[in-house]
Amino acid sequence: MSDPRNPPGPRCLVAADAPGRAAGFAIDAVLLTIVSLVALTALSLAHGPVVEVRRTGDVIGTVRVDQGLLVLDTLAICALSALYFAGSWVRWGATIGQRGLGISLRPADSADGPPGLRWGPAIVRWLALGAPIWVAAGLADGNTRWGLWSAGVLWYAVLGVSVSAGSSLTGIHDRLAGAVAVRWAESIRTSLSPHSDDELEEVALR
Repeated sequence: MSDPRNPPGPRCLVAADAPGRAAGFAIDAVLLTIVSLVALTALSLAHGPVVEVRRTGDVIGTVRVDQGLLVLDTLAICALSALYFAGSWVRWGATIGQRGLGISLRPADSADGPPGLRWGPAIVRWLALGAPIWVAAGLADGNTRWGLWSAGVLWYAVLGVSVSAGSSLTGIHDRLAGAVAVRWAESIRTSLSPHSDDELEEVALR
């Protein structure tokens, strides 16, 4: 696994591209889904099922949803998501998925400094990733839930376009949080002057 803090060899920081960032987010989404399922199972064992199905023989009679437990479970998963994403950005400057691809987050005004965000920007970035939409979808039902899920997918598409469209590869969520996503890239040396082999500069391989 790449370590965005201590890269080997000559390196320089460059903006992380959209495909790499999307791949890191996909890894995080899978990991968080697994952890969330375990958490929901534990909560169900602790307070009982959220959905109760009553049958008469082989026929389903009524389906009862405990709204109180639904809200509790949704808020618990929301807190777990915030702790995973924002906590990782504050503590290590990257989530597990981002670290695996050598990506780290830094304040935009000190991108060449150590990785990591403050809690305020980290929470803002987590919210801008669409957290409110998914929380609302978890509490909604029927067509409203499907509409919110669709809105969530559309919002991710908007974020992806915002990252890919600009030359700085900075998305809407990055701008709102005042953050940049960067990675280490190998460097090469090229001559500054055709008359001197001693004047060299490092140029990022993009």
